[in-house]
Amino acid sequence: MFLYSYYCGADRHRALSFLLKMNNLIIDLHISHEVWLLFGLGMLCLLWAVFVYGGMARRVARAVRRDTVDAGIDAETVIDTENPVERRPVNCGQPVSVVVRSFNDGETLARLLPDLMGQEYSPGFEVIVVNEGSSDETTEVVEALNGTFDNLYLTFTPNDGLNVSSKKLAVTLGVKAARNPIVVLLSADAVIPSPKWLSRITLPFVDPSVEVVLGYSTPNLLQDKGFGRRHRAFNLTEESVAWISEALSGRPYRGSESNLAFRRKVFFDNKGFSSALNLREGVDDIFVNEITNGDNTAVELSEQTQIMRDCYDMRAQMRTARKSHAFTSRFVPRRGSVMLNLGSFSVFAAVALFAVASVLAWPNVIVAGASALLVLFMIIYDVVWWRRAIRALGGPRMMLTLPWLMLTRPVRALIFKVRCRMGHSRNYTYSR
Repeated sequence: MFLYSYYCGADRHRALSFLLKMNNLIIDLHISHEVWLLFGLGMLCLLWAVFVYGGMARRVARAVRRDTVDAGIDAETVIDTENPVERRPVNCGQPVSVVVRSFNDGETLARLLPDLMGQEYSPGFEVIVVNEGSSDETTEVVEALNGTFDNLYLTFTPNDGLNVSSKKLAVTLGVKAARNPIVVLLSADAVIPSPKWLSRITLPFVDPSVEVVLGYSTPNLLQDKGFGRRHRAFNLTEESVAWISEALSGRPYRGSESNLAFRRKVFFDNKGFSSALNLREGVDDIFVNEITNGDNTAVELSEQTQIMRDCYDMRAQMRTARKSHAFTSRFVPRRGSVMLNLGSFSVFAAVALFAVASVLAWPNVIVAGASALLVLFMIIYDVVWWRRAIRALGGPRMMLTLPWLMLTRPVRALIFKVRCRMGHSRNYTYSR
């Protein structure tokens, strides 16, 4: 009202001059060098956040979809033998040994073995259950099925071994007991998604150059109902996306120890776990890093091969596994984790740089408007692809919480890194 009355009065020329000055100030294209510098740095961070951070999730989500579609085509080929879509092999044509580790997992083992023994695999397979000194009914569960299945075997490890990783000892005994050229590692708490799982996870061995197949296994995140479940699901998916993305790019360095296939000869050529016998963990990262390269490794991610695991204490087990991987990561290439860390930090940095540039340029709304649009594009792009990656890897549906988790990730990662520096001795076999 004041400007209107002022305009209608005797001093309307002065009012018009004032409005013109304000208009020029708001849309002035003469932006200071400091603002241009901050805006340019924000653009660089945005590009990294989109093409690297979002790109890693996009690569994994598309790979899962591609492998799942291929598995469906193979199923149609088998069913419709008269008019097959494409004549493809349905298995690798070689007998397989499945090594199952069990430590006080009698209940879950009783659910697993019927599904495992019912796998549709014509070349034949054997199942070797390694009892890691269990005190429960593991032995009784296996012996009850021995009369039904003649390809089911049981061995055990002593419970009082000193300075030896029981997990590595169990795998070593299982591989030595195996009679077939291909070995698949599985844990007793696994839930097999399909009777075609064994055929699909070993199918890449049709190629004689393939010596290792990296499958995927994860705790059943949909069963996690506790506080912080989205936080845990996001952290697990980020770590998985990092190593899967690197493997898909020809730089494998890690896998899932509960869904890992390799030629038996490779295990002995590598002398087993000899390089990391003093460490409790390292089966799925140190060992995998030693036996894999860009030429001898395949990745199988179809929904028919993704193993879910029943965890009795989701929060504690996931925290322990994450700390163990943080420790053993020093012995494997860190490119995947570095790319992930830089990618997540670039999301935070882009928002911060655009915000500072907008404040310094105020009341020029061009910088603020452009910054808001760019940040919105970055957040939407990353949220869409990370949501797809989380769903593709068996995680819960997330949308509104993802922007917050992405922006706060650098701070949470720093806190976690500080916590991991305490208690490193517990990662060695000589610790009690």
